[in-house]
Amino acid sequence: MLIVTTVKNGCLKNAADDESKSFFYKMIGDYYRYVAESADESKIEEVKSGAIEGYAEADKLSKTLNACNPIRLGLALNYSVF
Repeated sequence: MLIVTTVKNGCLKNAADDESKSFFYKMIGDYYRYVAESADESKIEEVKSGAIEGYAEADKLSKTLNACNPIRLGLALNYSVF
């Protein structure tokens, strides 16, 4: 999961506020969700857990954002689809 590692070790370390952190955690959740769509049985639990953790952390951080913020709205949509 090179993309997740890059986001966690690079992007999140540079994220200064809740909006950018929420964006990157949403990105992690989205990536895992996309992988879950085609994962085999040996990987499905890992990617489901990764998506839930990413979306949950993004949701927690997005509470400080305006209810009409595009990141918050996109997160709500993608989390509900998952």
